[in-house]
Amino acid sequence: MTHSFSIQEAIRFGWYTVKNHSAIVFQVVLTLLGLQVVGAIVDRVLRDTALGDLTSFVLAVVGVFIGAGATVIALKLARGEHTAYNQIWPDWRLVWRYFASGILAALAIFVPILIGGLIALLTGFATLGNLISFSEGQKLEFGAMSAAGIVAIVIVALVALVVAIYIALRYSMSRFEVLDGAGILESLRKSATITRGVKWKLVGFGIVLGLLNILGAILLLIGLLVTIPISMIAMAHVYTKLRTHHHA
Repeated sequence: MTHSFSIQEAIRFGWYTVKNHSAIVFQVVLTLLGLQVVGAIVDRVLRDTALGDLTSFVLAVVGVFIGAGATVIALKLARGEHTAYNQIWPDWRLVWRYFASGILAALAIFVPILIGGLIALLTGFATLGNLISFSEGQKLEFGAMSAAGIVAIVIVALVALVVAIYIALRYSMSRFEVLDGAGILESLRKSATITRGVKWKLVGFGIVLGLLNILGAILLLIGLLVTIPISMIAMAHVYTKLRTHHHA
């Protein structure tokens, strides 16, 4: 079965949902913004102090809870379910699974980048050995890297990037699966299942969301108060569509 969704319909759905539920949406957005402001103040006032480090750690933990809660609210709005602002602070067990699933997905994305970087580095060292020479008076000189060496490094970097993007798309829905009751590893497996066959469309969707938020940032950053919740709800809507098609 081919699972699909409409990018245009998802953005439109996000816009109308934000407009129709503006009260709770902007409560969530202002909470996220307030957390960022507090973090910036702490970093400026208490930088390089033990109290500053402790406060930053506490704020990071609070950020994980609120991030998970914001995703819960976005998913409920995408499904047309009743939600309330107090759900921005979920149960710690749900937050733990949400956090751990995100960490595992991030590690999976980082692995090909790490491997690609090491291969590129080793290729560079191997090439460098052929470039070192000594001129008269034993002066050390370096020649230019060969075109083949440069091409090899570029190819390795591109392959690593493509694999990392593929893995990011594969596990892009894992956080929503956690909120639907999946275990940590199970969320990754389920995300891989429902994103099968639609990765190119997810790339296009990601590009559209990126351009939307760039536009929001251009509008004196005020536009982000609208584009960020639209993006969150549109993403939750896409997840709901993919999951529904998979279980149909």
